[in-house]
Amino acid sequence: MTELGAEIEAPNYPEIGHDYLPDNVVVHFHFGPHAAAEHVDTVKELLPKADIVVPELHGWNEANISDYRAISRGDQKALDRLTQDNPYDHLAAYRHEMYRALFDKWKPVIFIDASEDEAKALGKNPTHTLLGTVVTTNLDETLQNYSRLITGFAKQSEARNQMMIGNLGTKVTDIVTGHPKLKSKPQVNVLATLGSLHLPMYEYLKQQPETSENVTASMSPIRAPHDEAFLAYSRGHEPSRDQLVEFLMIDAFARVPSLVDSGLSMMSPSNDAVSPRTETLVVYTAIDLMKHDEAAVNLALDIAAHGFTQERRECLMPYISAANKKLYETTGQFIDPNQES
Repeated sequence: MTELGAEIEAPNYPEIGHDYLPDNVVVHFHFGPHAAAEHVDTVKELLPKADIVVPELHGWNEANISDYRAISRGDQKALDRLTQDNPYDHLAAYRHEMYRALFDKWKPVIFIDASEDEAKALGKNPTHTLLGTVVTTNLDETLQNYSRLITGFAKQSEARNQMMIGNLGTKVTDIVTGHPKLKSKPQVNVLATLGSLHLPMYEYLKQQPETSENVTASMSPIRAPHDEAFLAYSRGHEPSRDQLVEFLMIDAFARVPSLVDSGLSMMSPSNDAVSPRTETLVVYTAIDLMKHDEAAVNLALDIAAHGFTQERRECLMPYISAANKKLYETTGQFIDPNQES
């Protein structure tokens, strides 16, 4: 294994020819999370200008294509069926809101991600299958384990990005050249809504002379700290120690119930002010404050290795309070109304 922070081999993305995209096409990538309904808010703002929509859907099949087309055509029965509550689907809220945003918009929808069969060939996400097995009571050993885990996932992400770059050019070209109105339109706007781990796609296309003028991008203000570790590898670097510590922090917070349910916030669970976005921002702000604090790093290791307890809650509370205060000072948002201002 290479030394943390060392140079590694950069990803090998496909060559881009002059015919990769029609000249009248501009692809706008919006990178952001896709776990909560409110993560669709920016997509809603961008949709009116879009002629073609590219949602992220890893492992899609023909039924998914039919569903999205029905939604776009304004099929109310399809919308009702596809937005039924599913407590076992942690991405349901985001996807349901995306369906509602696309409903009756009559926009072509295409998928550029791995299909169902291609996703099986890529294999399971190693961070989902191994995350709980890499934490030990030794910090350096745990960080090295995370580095190996990240390397495996980053290589899988690279394979997806390579596939998506190829599919984007082919599928957009097929839609535009086969659609009389789009073919003759001065500018065709494509909106691709992807997670931030696919940012290297945009960076690569922006660097290519053939596509530099055909791509634009926007980024959600909410970015998971551990995404930076994956992106570092995708850009030809081993994750730094700081990035691996952030990954440990995320792993620790994943073992903590919501800030309200765990008693780390003084608001009640019924308080509408505690949105998923606000809670996420508090956690990410806390991580930023904690990652250079030796005691906080050891606390995160303890939580990740042994779970969340009342004693560890008391140790974590000062960092959450400090994060609330910093977040309130910078954005006006906070979730603990009894904190000192």
